[in-house]
Amino acid sequence: MSAKLTAEEQLSALMDGELAEAEARRVLAELQASPALQVSWYEWHMQQDSQHGHPLLSPGFMSGFSARLSAEPVVVAPQRLRPARTGRRLLVPLTAAASVAFLGVALWQGLYRSAVPVQAPLAAVSQPAPATVVAQVDVDAVRAYLAAHREAANNPLNGGEPLQVALQPESK
Repeated sequence: MSAKLTAEEQLSALMDGELAEAEARRVLAELQASPALQVSWYEWHMQQDSQHGHPLLSPGFMSGFSARLSAEPVVVAPQRLRPARTGRRLLVPLTAAASVAFLGVALWQGLYRSAVPVQAPLAAVSQPAPATVVAQVDVDAVRAYLAAHREAANNPLNGGEPLQVALQPESK
């Protein structure tokens, strides 16, 4: 910006962010030294706040706020509050122990069952097994069914060929 601008024009440019860093520092130094510029700065910010719908503060607000802020104690490094984590600290080892126990029981059962032969109860062995009923198959009905469904019957994935071989007439 040119040096011919008045102090208020430079203050306005500072508020708009249009000054270079060196020039902005110079205007801020003038602002600290001049009570008239401080009043202009306050009024312009008050107008801007009212246009944006921000609540207006009293003229002595910043001085009162600064006094209250400086009166508060300064905590350099506060201690972080840590909740008790005894449950979480025990969770990982207990989970690992439960997993190992489960695998041990599963392996033991698998090995124990394969090592012990299966024995039938004595009562079941002493009784004769019931005779199984063999159903009589009507060979002609099965052949008629297969002829009607030849695509499915000749498909080796459906087992069509073994059925056709099994249903051939017996030679006597």
